[in-house]
Amino acid sequence: MIITIKGISSEVRNKFLNFIENDPADIEPNLGGVSRTNYHHNDHEEDLVTLYHDHLQPVIKPAMTGPFTLSGIWYQVYLKNSGSYHEFHNHVCEDSQYSAIYYLKLKDNSIATEFKMDGEVKRIRVNEGDMILFDSNLYHRSPPNNTDHDKVIVSFNLMV
Repeated sequence: MIITIKGISSEVRNKFLNFIENDPADIEPNLGGVSRTNYHHNDHEEDLVTLYHDHLQPVIKPAMTGPFTLSGIWYQVYLKNSGSYHEFHNHVCEDSQYSAIYYLKLKDNSIATEFKMDGEVKRIRVNEGDMILFDSNLYHRSPPNNTDHDKVIVSFNLMV
C-alpha cells in the first residue's frame, strides 16, 4: 500500500524547513550517504513532534482506517550535486506499521523515493509538498542526488 497526499501548503513546508535550517545541533552525516540528518541526534525532536501534531496529523487522519500514534520522526537532507543517497531499507519494527515521507524540497523527480515492489524498482511520482504513506515493510531508497537541487524530507513512523 502506498497512499499519496498531495499539496500540503507551502506555509507548512516553510515551518518545517525553518526548523531544519535553524536546528542548532552540529549534525554530521551519520546514516549511509545522507548529507545531513537528525536521525541519531534527537535533541530537538519535540519541536518536530509539535510540528507534526499541529500540521501533518490532521492531514493524515482521513487516510487512516483507525487510531494511530507517532512512533518516530526525523529529517534528511540530500545536498545538490553531492551524490548523497540512502540505500534500500525498511522500517519494520514493533512500533511501526506505517511510514511516511513528506517532501519539503524536491525540484527533480528523478531523486524521489524508489520502492522495491513485485520484484521491480518503482518510483512514485511526487512533488514538493506531497507526502506518501506506505507499509513499513516496503523496501525503499533515496537514489544519489547528482542534480542541481537539494532534496529535503521529513520521515516518520506510525503505530496503529
